[in-house]
Amino acid sequence: MSMNRLKGSRKRLKDIPHALSCLEEIESAVQGKTLFVALDFDGTLAPLNNDPEAVEISAEMKKRVKNLALRCPVAIVTGRDLDDIRERVGLEELFYSGSHGFEIAGPRESGLSFEVGEEFLPALDQAEELLPGIIGDIPGVLIQRKRFSISIHYRMVGRDRIRELIEKAGRAVKGIGGLVARNDKKALEILPGMTWNKGSALLWILEAAGMTEKDSFAISMGDDVTDEDMYKAVKGRGAGIIVAGTEPHLSSFADYRLGSIAEAGRFIEILERIAGNISQN
Repeated sequence: MSMNRLKGSRKRLKDIPHALSCLEEIESAVQGKTLFVALDFDGTLAPLNNDPEAVEISAEMKKRVKNLALRCPVAIVTGRDLDDIRERVGLEELFYSGSHGFEIAGPRESGLSFEVGEEFLPALDQAEELLPGIIGDIPGVLIQRKRFSISIHYRMVGRDRIRELIEKAGRAVKGIGGLVARNDKKALEILPGMTWNKGSALLWILEAAGMTEKDSFAISMGDDVTDEDMYKAVKGRGAGIIVAGTEPHLSSFADYRLGSIAEAGRFIEILERIAGNISQN
């Protein structure tokens, strides 16, 4: 693989090559290096649901992730709370990052842990208190507090009310100060106003795991807007893979794409084989 191609800018989804059609290229790029894999959860490992609490990883997908983790380091990087995602996945051998990167924990007994943004908790508490009175009357809205973020889900909100919701929430957040409102897939994420994201967390984990740019190849896989930071983080030292269709109006910094969660599962199985081949050489 030409690593220069993996340093490009945002591309339309239809112009991003399919990962399962580029396996030889990907395997060639990984050869001689330690593979590291970072995975989003909702929409990547588990199907999306109108109720975030109802989202579950299938037994088959969990087994695939576990088998991959036996071959190489694996991290789950998600917008969910750290405790939530660790319990929901239930694999102690993984790295986990919650709240869009603001919380990190290593595998059990590794002693690795990190969090950033504690100074923004009072502002998030204030937003949590104010937002229901500002947007709570909009039918279908779901406000979900995490430790370092607030998710305003509008998957069930009528199309004619979404702009109103986003504008009202944005004004409220701006009035509080110290926070930013960021668009995500069918949600608005309220986050600490600092330079930290999923990509920052991924780079922290890579360093903590001893993964150098020279000796490792990092693959990041996700489906959401906030996962774009992970794709950018691995430019020049790995590959970003978006789990999405080929909607003509959408674009991404990802280097490859997969069309569904089922394809993501198949690709994880292939990565297990690739990582196993590396360990035997």
